[in-house]
Amino acid sequence: MPESTAESLQQQKKALRQAVIARRDALPQPSRDEASRLIRARLLSLPVVQAAGSLFVFISYASEVDTHPLINDLLEAGRRVAVPKIVDKTTMLSAPMQDWQDLQPDRMGILTPTSDSHDPGPFDVAVTPGVAFTEAGDRLGYGRGYYDRWFASHDVDTKIAICFEEQIVDSLPTDDYDLPVDLIVTERRLIRRKLC
Repeated sequence: MPESTAESLQQQKKALRQAVIARRDALPQPSRDEASRLIRARLLSLPVVQAAGSLFVFISYASEVDTHPLINDLLEAGRRVAVPKIVDKTTMLSAPMQDWQDLQPDRMGILTPTSDSHDPGPFDVAVTPGVAFTEAGDRLGYGRGYYDRWFASHDVDTKIAICFEEQIVDSLPTDDYDLPVDLIVTERRLIRRKLC
């Protein structure tokens, strides 16, 4: 890809990130809480999640869909749960989690495992965050590439994104390394990736 085209793509992604995050941040807290509850219920009702013994789940931060109750439900059900641990500028590990006391806020305030343990998988399900998604399963992350690299090097049967309906867009600027998700769960619907 020519440098000018790559630069333009990055600018498009940055502008879209800012717009969608602003839209998500503008949702009133009670609306976010109710939408998160509906998303959790829909996610847990999926047969692929009900059958999953091992799950990799992101820990929500700021105005993201709240995954704390979801993680509680999975731990109480005796599932094997791993959560992200950022190691450096390019590496994210999947660290086993058994209790919230295993975590503490990192420099950005995101709860992260204190131990250096690593669960390489394989995982039946991965629940991923993102800024924006399309109905075709395209995902726009936060720009650091952690999840794309993690997905490329870990065995996951089903990649599921959870987001608010306001995060669904018509199209996304994507690179070759931007990996799609299989399912998207919002407070209103379940979107199955349209395989082309």
